[in-house]
Amino acid sequence: MKANTIPLCVDLDGTLILKDSVAIAFFRLLRKNPIKALIALTKLVQGKPAYKTYLAKHIQLDPLTLPYNLPLLSWLQQQKQQGRELILATASDEKFAKPIADYVGIFSDCIASNETLHLKGKYKRNELNRRYGKGNYDYVGNHSADYPIWVDAHAAVITNAKASVIKYARKIANVTLVI
Repeated sequence: MKANTIPLCVDLDGTLILKDSVAIAFFRLLRKNPIKALIALTKLVQGKPAYKTYLAKHIQLDPLTLPYNLPLLSWLQQQKQQGRELILATASDEKFAKPIADYVGIFSDCIASNETLHLKGKYKRNELNRRYGKGNYDYVGNHSADYPIWVDAHAAVITNAKASVIKYARKIANVTLVI
């Protein structure tokens, strides 16, 4: 079987995992150290990158304990076996994303937020367009924040999404699969 040469970029929160990694981290930090969790909330004044970076410095997510989207993961493993390049592309902090990407073991690259860059919505789209070119990647997501990415992607794959997100995505993008 011929490999699909178009890279497949996959969102993390609500897509590869069924929950938001930052929310998981916050509540784990709240249980472990409530004072640091409250300090994390004050970082929101500085913006989401500062908040996410603070959480990532004070709590580690164990990839083994996360709620993975098993139907999507199975499909992604098939894509990988067929020779497709898979990239984890997330607004989550790189300190959360990279260990998850390594644990899952199917991604050739991990594009994630850091202290200064919040890769959500149009910012993630801009980065994917810069790396691969507009229309030269497929994107798997689940949220309205993914609309700008799906518009520029070659194809959209939707998973774990509300019916309204699926309906609107079909109007603006080339939706090829809903998982």
